[in-house]
This record gives sequence, C-alpha cells and structure tokens, in this order.
Amino acid sequence: MADVPRIEPKAVRSAQRDPDRQIYLVCAYDDHAKCEDLRLESAMTLHELEQQEDQIPRDAELVFYCT
Repeated sequence: MADVPRIEPKAVRSAQRDPDRQIYLVCAYDDHAKCEDLRLESAMTLHELEQQEDQIPRDAELVFYCT
C-alpha cells in the first residue's frame, strides 16, 4: 500500500488561498450523517465528490480529512 502524504490544516488553508491551485476538501467518511456532523467549510462528502467527478479538473488537489 502506498504511503499517503499528510498535510497540516494550516498548510491546506494557505494553499486554498493560492489562486493557481485548485484544492477540494473531502470528508473521508462514507457515512453521510457523520460527514454532515464533521463538515468543514467548503468541504464535500464522498457522495458529492462522486457526483461531481466529471466537473473536477484532473490536476486538482483532493484533500481527504477525518477527525
């Protein structure tokens, strides 16, 4: 299994302010209710990601989070 790079929350927020980067926050829980309880500002659920996958650029950065 490949190592998953980890990024600090402050680094994510900083990267989101960079107009040259497209970053999407995704709640990593499959349970919709749990995602709603833990949803961060501008984050989407896994289900929303699946629904929008054709609209997300291939070079966009996806940041999955769980608490």
